[in-house]
Amino acid sequence: MMPAAVGDPKQTFSMGAIDAQDTKGWIMKRAHSIHNVNNHTVNGSRDPLDRNQADFPVLGMLSLGPAHGYEICSDLRDRLGGTWRLRTSHIYAVLARLEADGLVVHERVGQETRPAKKVFSLTSAGRELFFQWLRSPVKGVRQLRLEFLAKLHFAEAQPNGTAAHLVKEQEAVFEANADRLKERINRVRSPTDRLALGFRLAMLDAAVTWLTALYERAESVKPPGLF
Repeated sequence: MMPAAVGDPKQTFSMGAIDAQDTKGWIMKRAHSIHNVNNHTVNGSRDPLDRNQADFPVLGMLSLGPAHGYEICSDLRDRLGGTWRLRTSHIYAVLARLEADGLVVHERVGQETRPAKKVFSLTSAGRELFFQWLRSPVKGVRQLRLEFLAKLHFAEAQPNGTAAHLVKEQEAVFEANADRLKERINRVRSPTDRLALGFRLAMLDAAVTWLTALYERAESVKPPGLF
């Protein structure tokens, strides 16, 4: 049996009777294909927003001012409640990754009775990446609960109607998605496919209704919050 095509990294495959040299070459090609898909490489460059999504709430906290790891963890819990559950150990792992990528820096601040603590702050690259993320609508309804709500929270802290603009952009994305889905529904022949696509369309319509109400509130309420 021949191995599955390398173009689909999620496709299952089985190894047949192929020699060791062919096997090694095929595995290397497949690994390269999976790496490119997972990292959304385009012409050899990675999308800067294609990161662990936990990175962005941490960048968001640091956009409000320098802080150490425990402060970030505590403030995130207060601000986002149970929507994002990041333990202190996870926060420090995120900070280490962000610092390795040049998005944050730290300085050691002495304490009288305790060891010096690391206080983190954004670099210019980290600030630029955060605001790029903040202004970008999410792609699907499933991302509303976590990613979009986190964006909305930090957008509320910004001036000039940032939150209202984000909501309107998100509404436009979902309306366009709904229009494309309606076209697909008109083309499919299978009743089951029509039901499945109809369910997706109902979810999009509900999301648009929610966003419309949210936009009206965002337009009428000034920071510090919509709620």
